Amino acid sequence: MFQILKMTKSKTPLMIEVKVPPKCHPILIGNHRQEGGVLQWVEKPSKKSTVISWGVDANLKDVVDDMIRLTLDRSETEGWEVPQTDLKSARKRMLSLGIEEVEMTDNLVHPTDKSLLGTIVIIGDKCFPVIHNANRALCVVNIP
Repeated sequence: MFQILKMTKSKTPLMIEVKVPPKCHPILIGNHRQEGGVLQWVEKPSKKSTVISWGVDANLKDVVDDMIRLTLDRSETEGWEVPQTDLKSARKRMLSLGIEEVEMTDNLVHPTDKSLLGTIVIIGDKCFPVIHNANRALCVVNIP
């Protein structure tokens, strides 16, 4: 679902700066406070097209769960249409956004090209999430 980059460094940093694609905001990054979840929204990148993601003590499941929660909350208030009733409607939405090749992981429909949704950098025991397309490269199906 995500592009995973594992890096080896002699010391795990507190944060990293990551270049992000233009017009792919808002962006979910590692939440340095970790109050309210492991992720937080950044509305747009810096003038250099970068964001700073804090290293968090979380596994991939924690990141995915928080991404779903935050994206669904924001989808409801901003009309992103992330929740879909079935796979067919999710594929149709993704196609309307220009994403032709999709796959389903659990109840998430996302691009086959993992780099379209975002990247999780793993350094030491920390992960540094940068999810730059949650509003356009994700559908959650069968929402109760």
